[in-house]
Amino acid sequence: MKTFKLQTWHFGLMLIALSIVTNIIGTWAVNSIPDKIEDSRFVELNDKTFDEAIRSGTGFVLFYKENSDLCDKMEYNLNQLPADDNEKINYYKVNIAQFYALEAKYRISGVPSVLIYKDGKEAERILGVIPESNLKIIYNRVIK
Repeated sequence: MKTFKLQTWHFGLMLIALSIVTNIIGTWAVNSIPDKIEDSRFVELNDKTFDEAIRSGTGFVLFYKENSDLCDKMEYNLNQLPADDNEKINYYKVNIAQFYALEAKYRISGVPSVLIYKDGKEAERILGVIPESNLKIIYNRVIK
């Protein structure tokens, strides 16, 4: 019985197949992000309005960069959270390209980042893009 031995060209062929599959999946993931988020509940904050906005109540603050597919996807996911009229939850966003001081003050290491505040104190920190299902779990944990 013959034994099969991997040759150098086998690895090259696997690398090409892997890059094709990765490109197909990447294109599909980017195309699943809506071009424009309609009825976004986010209010844009700046360095002068930030402290006042988070002082009371519960607030989700999205730190983002413009023209970032990941930040757009995270904003879209956050907009899918349930709108609860009994709980007053505010949604804010800060463009870190414009407000470097806020990025440094709140130790934002990358975008998208979401800081969740309860009565002026940071209750939770989310880094990266989180699926809607996980955001709902975090949302339920924070509002209780």
